[in-house]
Amino acid sequence: MNILNELFKILTDSIEEGVSKQEGTSNRRGYATYTCKRPNDLKSIEDYMKRYIAFDVETTGLDSKKDRMIEVGAVLFEDGHIVETYSSLINPGIKIPKEATSINHITNGMVKKAPTEDVVCAELVKFLGNALHEETPICAHNGEFDMSFISQALMRQGYDAQIVYLDTLSLSRKIIQGLPNYKQTTVAKYFNIKNKQEHRAVSDAEVCGEILWKLLSIKKDEKVKKLEILEKSKPSHEEMEVCAFIQDCILKKGGDNKFLGFYKNSNRYIDVSYLYSFLRFKFAKKGKYIIVDRQLSDVSSYKVEPCTISEGGTDFIRVYFNNPFELKGLSDSFYQAYKKSRNSALEYFEFNKRAESEHRKSVAMSNKLTIKAMKSLLKDAKNREYKATNDESISNNGSEENLGVKDIAINPIHNRVPLSNVKNLNNERKAFDEGYPLWEKGDSLRKEGDLDEAIHCFELARYHGYDAPVLYESYAKAYHAIKDYENEIDILNEGIVRLKHNKIHVGRFEARRDKAVELFLKQSK
Repeated sequence: MNILNELFKILTDSIEEGVSKQEGTSNRRGYATYTCKRPNDLKSIEDYMKRYIAFDVETTGLDSKKDRMIEVGAVLFEDGHIVETYSSLINPGIKIPKEATSINHITNGMVKKAPTEDVVCAELVKFLGNALHEETPICAHNGEFDMSFISQALMRQGYDAQIVYLDTLSLSRKIIQGLPNYKQTTVAKYFNIKNKQEHRAVSDAEVCGEILWKLLSIKKDEKVKKLEILEKSKPSHEEMEVCAFIQDCILKKGGDNKFLGFYKNSNRYIDVSYLYSFLRFKFAKKGKYIIVDRQLSDVSSYKVEPCTISEGGTDFIRVYFNNPFELKGLSDSFYQAYKKSRNSALEYFEFNKRAESEHRKSVAMSNKLTIKAMKSLLKDAKNREYKATNDESISNNGSEENLGVKDIAINPIHNRVPLSNVKNLNNERKAFDEGYPLWEKGDSLRKEGDLDEAIHCFELARYHGYDAPVLYESYAKAYHAIKDYENEIDILNEGIVRLKHNKIHVGRFEARRDKAVELFLKQSK
């Protein structure tokens, strides 16, 4: 027991003493540890970039306990610039194998009069300074190798140390994609960094330090951009009050908020998601509105308006509101949409085990609401003063059907064959094989602005039996571009019938047709 106590006392004293040798114990073995760090947050990245020491060793072999260092190089970087260097050959006290010399070109003759390990370690300890107290990080390429050799050397010479290091090998694998390998020479070439003397310690250390600066700069830029995205994606306080109301509706009906998140997209819509977006609302100049499924929602008591194509078309409807508590009548539809999204999310998480942890880091989850935050926001909402929406252009019932599409007379002029003469109507595979390439060619022509030739290709694709939604969408866009609204309405009418027959949702096609009808009526005045 006394021996164990004595060993524990020696170990404790050595840790407290840092890197200095104990007096009167020149034969004492030191205690040196090293830990690899992976900078993930912006602050740690910026801290590491301020000051670090790049490190490299050349050795007699690969075993840090049996083999010895024959050269060491250390380079101090501050804000990406070299401030100070240390380099020395080392007499290892053993012969250098030919295999080692063939790599680093260091011979037994070169190290014959070089300082021994004890002298170099003493000098190196002074150079490394607080890096041996975890204050300044050390970096190395395949750092485990270099750190194992320096720690063994320090311990043999009776020094204690606690080293934090960054491994440019593992960092480059994570940050740079698609390199044939991640050797230091390959990564240096990727960054156009020149090595003055490859496989010599101080030159390799300089290159390693420059690589680390590049890698951390990339990582910093990524983090800054992510923070900017997070900031832009954060709903305003008043928008979060609506999010809180929706969450409260879901929780009251037995739902959960485990993966319930909120974010503002680039078009200023607030998406409510459970992995997948299932509700969307917007604070627009015209007024506040939420987009709901027309089939699932009783909107008879609300001011409503048809949705645009991008909002889902006629399958969905805008419901205008002044304050979130007015949406109580839609709580059932909120819950139904939530359940559908939740079921899909849980199925996906079961299929893809990594998806759950990745989703926790998503933009939506950065705006996740705790119960406490939700209650606080609801309290703020109750105390808020709201201005009423008095926009006369908003319909009171939303039952107006397709903007009078049944009542207008159109006379489209075209060369399309009747559907009865279309080929491959009963052969879906053949229709795709013959029609798809023609649609693809036509859509490329449409994007290039050759609209007449594009429409001709769409006619041929249709003639061969191709009836995918993209064909009718491309048709409509081409006619819309030349302001031939009659043909746009006509082809969309056909597409809606055929797509419905194939059990495909046609809401956005109906919305596109409604817009074409509106423009046709204006054009006819």
